Amino acid sequence: MTTSTTSEQPTEAPAAADADAPGSPPALSVHEVASGYGETTVLRGVSLTVPKSSVVALLGANGAGKTTLLRTVSGLIRPSGGRIELAGTDVTRLPPHRRAAHGLGHIPEGRGVFRNLTVRENLVMQSRPGGEKLAIQRAVEAFPVLGERLGQAAGTMSGGQQQMLAMAQAYVRQPSLILVDEASLGLAPVIVDEIFAFLENVTGEGTALLLVDQFVVRALAIATTAYVMRRGEIVYSGPSAALVSDDVFNRYVGGSDSTPV
Repeated sequence: MTTSTTSEQPTEAPAAADADAPGSPPALSVHEVASGYGETTVLRGVSLTVPKSSVVALLGANGAGKTTLLRTVSGLIRPSGGRIELAGTDVTRLPPHRRAAHGLGHIPEGRGVFRNLTVRENLVMQSRPGGEKLAIQRAVEAFPVLGERLGQAAGTMSGGQQQMLAMAQAYVRQPSLILVDEASLGLAPVIVDEIFAFLENVTGEGTALLLVDQFVVRALAIATTAYVMRRGEIVYSGPSAALVSDDVFNRYVGGSDSTPV
């Protein structure tokens, strides 16, 4: 496995990049990216790779920079340095909607739905032109309970149902890569089971995932590769199975960082 040096410089995971067929670019390549908020730098030279049709777990203590990285990849934060590629296309300076057109989906922390719109309207907004019926069909097949709530305002549903809607919104456009930020946060165990079953089904259809989740063991169980962040840098990259050991996990993930990001 690849580990950090004593100075905790970012490390890449070449094994992950090699998982794609020769000549086929990975779903996501992040090269030496720096970004943050205003004058505050959060990410420092972050590099990682998500091969096509794979699950990559992104781990780290609170404040390590995981959410900032996902927001930077999706275009919500503009990086101050480095390069971001989706399937080989440089999207570093593209706005979020242009990145979505390149096959990127983002499920943000906190259930990103339009609370005043109905479930149907939320799904239609995320569908491709002319593909509204197919989008609703795919959403209902993934989460049947949404079929019973199509005319209901999203904000009046339970937290678990809102999370299902948020995940369905990213799914209906059939993206090649989905960024998943704490999808199971605050949900009942039975809903968490349904969420992880959905994620496994999505990857079975060929969609790649970059997954951040509080249920680290479950995230590692469906991932082939893991990256660990600490204070805005990658300090571990390698096979997810290597982090199952308590000693290894605590070495890289234990504790918390001082600045929530």
